[in-house]
Amino acid sequence: ASVRLSLLWARSGTVKAVDLGLVATGTSGDMRGLQLVGFYGGVGRDLQGLGATLGVLVAKREVRGFQFSGITSWAGGRVTGGQVSAFVNYAGEGLGGIQLSGLVNINDGDGGFLQLASVTNVNVGDFGGLQLATFINHANREMNGAQVSVLNYADNGNGAQIGLINMSRRMKGLQLGVFNTSRDMDGVPIGLINMTPGNPRSWIFYASTLSLANVGFRTEVNGWTSILSGGYGNTNDEESEAGTISWHYGHVLGRYLGVDVGWVHIIPSAKAEDRTDEDRLHYALQARLTGDFALGRHVGLFAAAGVSTIFDRYATDANSETEFLAAGGGVLR
Repeated sequence: ASVRLSLLWARSGTVKAVDLGLVATGTSGDMRGLQLVGFYGGVGRDLQGLGATLGVLVAKREVRGFQFSGITSWAGGRVTGGQVSAFVNYAGEGLGGIQLSGLVNINDGDGGFLQLASVTNVNVGDFGGLQLATFINHANREMNGAQVSVLNYADNGNGAQIGLINMSRRMKGLQLGVFNTSRDMDGVPIGLINMTPGNPRSWIFYASTLSLANVGFRTEVNGWTSILSGGYGNTNDEESEAGTISWHYGHVLGRYLGVDVGWVHIIPSAKAEDRTDEDRLHYALQARLTGDFALGRHVGLFAAAGVSTIFDRYATDANSETEFLAAGGGVLR
């Protein structure tokens, strides 16, 4: 058939131009052209063109074109073009194009270019391109490109993972998040905690010219170091009972020396109703040369020297003061 019009349900072998249905239509063969149906459109073989519905679109074999649906776009074979749905998109044998979904995108083969979902993207085969989701991106085999979500996982990643938690079995490129982990990392992890099996991690107990008592957890991957610390007893001004939360990120220069930059959040002890301009929440930015000197297998000494610029509040017009910074303490590995 070249043109088919139906009110409730219609079925034919192949449609090669226009298929219009108020409720549902189906073909046992190919659909080539435009398929517009109210709630269900079924294609027994390939869809070549455009399909759109308020409900569900199903192509049992390949899609070469686009599927737009209010509920689900489903293809049993490879999708070359795109799938757009309010809830779920599924490509059974690969994706060459885009999947845009209000909930979940699933590609059960090799994929390429873009998966965008409000909840989850799943790619079972190799993937090359960009995965964007609110909560989870999963690449079950090789990922060449980028993943951006709360939780990202790639079995073998080449490119970038950006999220709160980034995980991979092998990663070559950038991991940017709160917690980064990989079994084998060849690149740069930037996070509060970065971990790979066998890489150094330690506890640091130290005092500094900004905070008297501090405890920090340090991780190191490929020479890149991250120290997440909590402290008490601010020596700046008269806020002796203030607390601090800090993060320092840097790189090892050699066996004993390293450099890092950091941010320190300063928390005065005054109650909210008693807070004045002098004891409000404020912060410091720091740059340090660090030293780590082993005294044994599990213990060592830690020292740092640099500069600390202290801002009196979180505001673009904040006043600042730059001071010499020194720190020293012990290390437990």
